[in-house]
Amino acid sequence: MMVFIDMDGVVSDFDKHIEGVYGKSMDVMTNKEKDYFWDAECVAHRFFANSPPIQEGIDLVKTLERAGISLCILTSTGGQLQHVDIAKQKLDFLQRYELGHLPVTFATGTKSKASFSNPGTILVDDREKVVAAFRENGGHSYLFKREYWKDIFNSIVQNSLNLT
Repeated sequence: MMVFIDMDGVVSDFDKHIEGVYGKSMDVMTNKEKDYFWDAECVAHRFFANSPPIQEGIDLVKTLERAGISLCILTSTGGQLQHVDIAKQKLDFLQRYELGHLPVTFATGTKSKASFSNPGTILVDDREKVVAAFRENGGHSYLFKREYWKDIFNSIVQNSLNLT
């Protein structure tokens, strides 16, 4: 069994950071603003490397690791031109928060995460559509909410007993 952990929205606070830097969420940005962010701003300002952590997500990862669960960070680089730079920033973030030893898989976009799904995999992600797509492809998934990280942990441990 393999547990995939999303990065932005689970261990790093993308939403808080983007609102702090740009004064608005990605949901209300125009397409032009989003393109500018992905093509220039996120690299120039090391956006992903400097994102604040989500302590509950980090606690989830470390607790799963102590329980002997196989983990892999499954994160998207947006499939954009800046793939290599964004990947380096995300690795820097993981290193800073003592998660740099974990294997990391870079998806080309959030939609491609479902391609990692099979009956022996679990995904923890903060986006409902990603969680649903992962399930539809045969894997197990959990929608991450900070206040429920311990429930997610307990459910993954129970699920791992059923998958082995």
